[in-house]
Amino acid sequence: MSTKKHLFEKAALGSTVLENRVSVAPMTRTSATPEGLATDQMLSYYTSFARGGFGLVITEGIYPDKKYSQGYLNQPGMTDDEQEKA
Repeated sequence: MSTKKHLFEKAALGSTVLENRVSVAPMTRTSATPEGLATDQMLSYYTSFARGGFGLVITEGIYPDKKYSQGYLNQPGMTDDEQEKA
């Protein structure tokens, strides 16, 4: 069986079944606001991959606390209610 054929077969990832084995790796986009809020640009970017037929989309890294873990400007965060809502 060719590798190409395997790419488009369903695959299990734990209890989640992926429609295919094609995925988007996490990438640093630096397209959040300086306050770490997700933007419409980010929504559009990740939506295009999801609607484009990828079986798995892994988004960029987020920072979990404001004091120590923000690695770069315009990195999305998950440290407060405002970032969560964005």
